Amino acid sequence: MRVAIGSVVDDDRHQVPFGHPERHARLEATRRGVGDAGLTVPIIELRPRRAALTELGRCHDRRYLSALVSLCAVGGGELDPDTNASTGSFATAQLAA
Repeated sequence: MRVAIGSVVDDDRHQVPFGHPERHARLEATRRGVGDAGLTVPIIELRPRRAALTELGRCHDRRYLSALVSLCAVGGGELDPDTNASTGSFATAQLAA
C-alpha cells in the first residue's frame, strides 16, 4: 500500500485575515501531522498543476470566474462575510482545483 498526498502548501498565495481558519498554517500543520503519524508505507507527494479556466468553467459560471480574477487583480476583498480573496487567491485556487 502507498499513500498519495496532494497539497498546495509550497505554492499557497491565498492570504486571509489573522486567525481565519483557512490560513496557510493549516496546510503546514497537515504536512507535519502526516510526517508525525509514523506511517510505515511510502508517501507519494503529488505536485499540483494549474487548472485552466475552461476546466474551472465546468463547475463555476464564467462571470463568477471573471469577477474573481478581477477582484484578485486589484488586491482582493470579501466575497461574502466569511470568504476573503487576496492577490494570490485565484492562482492558489487554480492549483487546489
